[in-house]
Amino acid sequence: MTNLELQIQSWHERKFGKTVDVHATYRKLLEEIGELGEAIMIRDTNAIREEVGDVAFVLAHIVRAECPDHPSLSHAIAMALNKNETRLENS
Repeated sequence: MTNLELQIQSWHERKFGKTVDVHATYRKLLEEIGELGEAIMIRDTNAIREEVGDVAFVLAHIVRAECPDHPSLSHAIAMALNKNETRLENS
């Protein structure tokens, strides 16, 4: 995990303990995605940056809770990049 991901994990553990309520976290993700959508629709670049950060913050909690073999958002993003690079090469 990156230093930033470790800081997010530390924040979460201070606030909620070591457990993650995945259902509540999923609801929070949907809320943040809605806020990101609103920011995009009005083209508010500052709000877009803020909401992208909020979405990433929630995603970091989800990947840590649900992917114990690789509890890292950066690892998940690297996998997505690799998948898309492969698709590009094969198209």
